[in-house]
Amino acid sequence: MSWQPSGSVTAIALVVTVSMVSLFANRFLDLLVSVLCVAYTTMVLFTIAGNLSFVQRGRFSREAAQIVAVIAASESSASTSSASSPPSSRDAASRGR
Repeated sequence: MSWQPSGSVTAIALVVTVSMVSLFANRFLDLLVSVLCVAYTTMVLFTIAGNLSFVQRGRFSREAAQIVAVIAASESSASTSSASSPPSSRDAASRGR
């Protein structure tokens, strides 16, 4: 991987976060970190899937491998978010300020 895809993913994540921040109670930085985690995980898995030896030999289509990678990334981010603890009353009180 080079710096260009990482920069593109970061820019897209920033645009997505700016567009979503008014829809959620989370602060900008919280959303940005979440979006960047999902984006970088997806980018890495997508790149790995395209470079696997059995994909390069033509035994498995590149597109199918990349779709499986995106599904794996979404499943891993879903399991991570469901494992997080519920917000405390202190967090709710600080948002009300």
